Amino acid sequence: MTQRVRTTVPAYPWLVAEENQRILGYAYACSHRQRAAYRWTVESSVYLRPECQGRGLGKALYVRLLDILERQGFRTILAGITLPNPASVRLHESLGYAPVGSYPGVGFKAGEWHKVQWLTLHLGDPQQLPGETRLLCEMGEHEGPQFAIDTPRLCLRPMGPGDEGELEMFVERERERLRAAFPLLVSQVVDADSARQFVRRKCVEWFARDSFSFAIRDYRQQFLGTLAFKHFEWSVPKGDLGYCLAQSAQGKGLISEAVKAVLPFAFEHLGLARLYLRIHPGNLGSLRVAEKCGFGYEGLVRCDFRGGDGQLQDVRYYAMTGEDWRATGPSSCR
Repeated sequence: MTQRVRTTVPAYPWLVAEENQRILGYAYACSHRQRAAYRWTVESSVYLRPECQGRGLGKALYVRLLDILERQGFRTILAGITLPNPASVRLHESLGYAPVGSYPGVGFKAGEWHKVQWLTLHLGDPQQLPGETRLLCEMGEHEGPQFAIDTPRLCLRPMGPGDEGELEMFVERERERLRAAFPLLVSQVVDADSARQFVRRKCVEWFARDSFSFAIRDYRQQFLGTLAFKHFEWSVPKGDLGYCLAQSAQGKGLISEAVKAVLPFAFEHLGLARLYLRIHPGNLGSLRVAEKCGFGYEGLVRCDFRGGDGQLQDVRYYAMTGEDWRATGPSSCR
């Protein structure tokens, strides 16, 4: 259930009805399909404790849910109901949902197969072209990622709405230099719209625990680059640390300062057992950062990365374990 909530918020709302700190029910929306053409369509669901049914809670949750979805810019809401469930059918139809068909024998529970009925509700003017949907944090309905890391010279904040303009300018200014080591970033951020979509994805990935991306700024709030934890294997748990810094900010020890500052986030907040860096053998600056910050060299992996020129490259692996970090403490990065 925790994972379901994480992969829902902040792209879609998840509402809870509470009484005296006891959960009575909840309603939420989720993606209908992953293809871009379906991004204005969501599925909705509502669940109540059996003893709480018949009190109007389901309708109250749904009214609020539909209001948020409409303001987010979604246009079509689908609901699937496992039959028989006359109360749920009545609830949806009272809110304007209309039946569109059913799938026989697709839901199995309580030892038998059930028919699932589908209903649909359309929001907004169907004659108007849809605009881009908004995240909950862009509407003030939900806070974005909240995690501040400050150093003597830097401010690290989770990447979120408002960072897209500076990110676009950063990538455009550094595009040729970034192309070799950060081909995905360069290909995904090409204009204002793609920069906004990139930032939105990073915000969603934070809550889903797929990646944790920070914007790096100095104390004048000048955007200097990004730092991210990614490529997790939570069963270990382990992850990869990557960063990119503006060329004008390099050679000043800023990345070493940033890496030192985020190690508690990795080992205390995320609870990682292992954090690793993947570095091109020719990137002498990053090799020095790894050694300066206490990461141990573990070996060369051949043909482990495809660069911006399309060629496979060897990669040096450096790693730090939670035990390493606890043994040496923050002083390991000087």
